[in-house]
Amino acid sequence: MPLVIIETVCPDDTEHYRRVTTRYNDLEHFTLPTWDEVKATAREYEAHTDDRLVLDTRRPLSECVEEALAYVRMSSAA
Repeated sequence: MPLVIIETVCPDDTEHYRRVTTRYNDLEHFTLPTWDEVKATAREYEAHTDDRLVLDTRRPLSECVEEALAYVRMSSAA
């Protein structure tokens, strides 16, 4: 099976901030990143240029999952 890359993005800073600051952490001994840490990581991020699916997570989850599964199936068949 080939490597399949799926990148998720939330280009709406207001929504992204809301998601980061309202997350619930149920992992013991794991600290979620702060908004400042998320933004710092984003500034350092090097965009991928290889084949990948980019999903805008502002869309409904069911649509994102359906598109991701279709992409994986298509990639596996190639």
